[in-house]
Amino acid sequence: MRLPVILVQHPPASGAALADALVGNLIGRAGLDLTLVDRFESITDDSTDRMTLDGITVPSAVLDWQSPEVILESLSAIGFDGVRCPHRLDQDAIQRHGRRLFLFDLTRFDQANSIIAELDRLKDSLAVKTFS
Repeated sequence: MRLPVILVQHPPASGAALADALVGNLIGRAGLDLTLVDRFESITDDSTDRMTLDGITVPSAVLDWQSPEVILESLSAIGFDGVRCPHRLDQDAIQRHGRRLFLFDLTRFDQANSIIAELDRLKDSLAVKTFS
């Protein structure tokens, strides 16, 4: 199982170092597929960001510079539906049925280490385990 990681690429000035660290650590990382997109509210129906998001139909991690509630609302407004799913860095979410979206409010972090570790853990937890 691969985990798509959607990163909004326009950080506030105070988040530029974190954004650079995330991109540097996520590009080419085994099992994580990094996608950089514009702010969700600026994505139009005919944009390449829209086509890219339309191709993602599995559980995904979404990293943005807003609260999980606002992220989910913004995604819903552009037709990228899913449910906020709890993880170690967002334990306030309630488990529901639907496409799982692991939401990360990047304004809560100054370093990438804990985010990268949680993304790796989520990827591993989604892996299908088979027995012979």
